[in-house]
Parts: sequence; C-alpha cells; structure tokens
Amino acid sequence: MLFNALSGHPDLWSLYRESGGIIEGFLPVKMTPGASDVVESDDVNEQTITAIAQVFAESVGNAGSGHFSLSRGASAFLRTRLGQEVMQLPGISKLRLASIYSRRGQKKKVDEFRIVEKTPVNCFKIQLLERVFPDAIYIYITRDPRQTIASIYTGWTESREFRRFPFPEGFELAGYEPRWWSFGLIPGWESLNGAPLMEVCARQWLLYNRFCQRDLPSDKNRTVVVAYEDLVAHPGEVLRRIAHWAGLEPSPFEQFERTLPVVNTFTDPHGEKWRNLEAEIREIEPVVRGEAAALGYRL
Repeated sequence: MLFNALSGHPDLWSLYRESGGIIEGFLPVKMTPGASDVVESDDVNEQTITAIAQVFAESVGNAGSGHFSLSRGASAFLRTRLGQEVMQLPGISKLRLASIYSRRGQKKKVDEFRIVEKTPVNCFKIQLLERVFPDAIYIYITRDPRQTIASIYTGWTESREFRRFPFPEGFELAGYEPRWWSFGLIPGWESLNGAPLMEVCARQWLLYNRFCQRDLPSDKNRTVVVAYEDLVAHPGEVLRRIAHWAGLEPSPFEQFERTLPVVNTFTDPHGEKWRNLEAEIREIEPVVRGEAAALGYRL
C-alpha cells in the first residue's frame, strides 16, 4: 500500500514491482543446505555492486502521481476470483503493468534521482543495499505478528505467485502438499524439516524483523519506524510525516488522506483477519512473543 503511494510521487522513481529479479540475477539463490537469502557486505565485490546499481538506474521509471494507484472499485475487483484470473492474462499481469509504468518515465530521466523500492526479502540484504545505495533512507514498517503471519500463511496456501523453490529431496512440511517454498528463504531453514507450515511462517516473520533490527541504520534521519496499524487507520497523517522526514512535497499524497491503495491481499485489510487461523497462530505465539514485545505488540 505504502509502496504504491510513494511510487506515484512525481519526485520518486520506481520499478513498480519488487527488485528480487535484479539482485538474484547477480546473486542467485537455491534451496540447498547452508544457503539462504541473506547477503552480507563482504559477500559481494565492488564490480557486482556497481553493476546492480546500474541495472536499478536503467530499470526505474517515473509515471507521475496517481498513475499506478488503483481505485477502490478496481482493487475490489482484483481481489475476486475473476479478478485474479484476469491478472494472469498476457498483457494484463502486474509484472507487465510494472514494465509499462517503468518505460513511461524513461525519457524524463535526469542525472540524479531518488528511487523508491520495496522488497520484503531485502530485509536479509540490507548490508548489500548499504553498499549499492550508501545514502539510502529506510521506512521500517512494523505490524502485529499475528496479522503478518496469517498473511504469510495465506500467501503460501492460496497463491502460486510467491512460490520460489521446489523442496529438495527429503525436505517436507507437515500437512503441506505443494512442496514449494514461498517468500524469503530464511537462514536455518533446514531445521524446519517436518515442521508445520505455520511455524515456518512465524520463523519468517521473526527473522525478517531481527535482520531489520540488526542492520538498519540507527540514525533516525536514515530510518523511520511506521506501525502498519497507524498507516491503515490514519494514512494521510502518516504520509505527511513520511514526506516531512524524507524531504518530499506532501501534496501528491492528498489523494490518500483517508485510504491507501490495496495490493497483494485476498480480503480488505483489517485487524482481526488472523482470527480465521487463531488456533494455529496461538500455538506458535511463543516463537515470536519476545520480538513482538520489543516492537510494542503484546500477544
């Protein structure tokens, strides 16, 4: 939601999609023992850093305020079964939309520009991003882990969009048949062999946040923390705060005073969706309780 709002700002350039394809083009990941999505500073040479920065610069576009934001009616339609099927048609997929919007702004490119980027798995690559974009600033969005874990679980079970790796021989998750790993490949994934899927989702949430806590700059001028709950409840207020912090003109965000564009969700966002999976989530709460408390969430 926030990424789409920021991508529509006329002073920001965007891929209009996640950047995993760019980074993994240089640093491929496979689900093999000892491997994960983690990339640390010393893992990459200067030549690769320069090449990644160049591909980012060549790939982003500037479509102007509002071009990529979906109306509430369009967002509601795309959450229906028919809408999901339409998005799979050639020429209408989100990836193709992103390519269209990136190309739209190419002729306006200037010598210096600011890129807005959002890829959750890059929580494991902050040290890499610090080398590629040494003057980057970060918006760290926190959220009630029960809600996030429920969303991760839904992504694993109800969509093929987030599948990344076929399970290696001998690896399985209890009661989970597709045998595909979705979302970030966390360090230590091997120890989850035979675990229930909900525990995997909890571990993903836990490690995403631990790596953010470890690697994000402590300087408040470079990292701002935003609670997802505040963003949904008061989008206009939060966007004005972000604009002031980032030195952006706030007026392009006025269209989001009361609501933000909804993306990558199967139902409207609200604070109680996780209760559809409450029994399973209660079982894994001990895994995340400490980190949740550190982020201000009491379970």
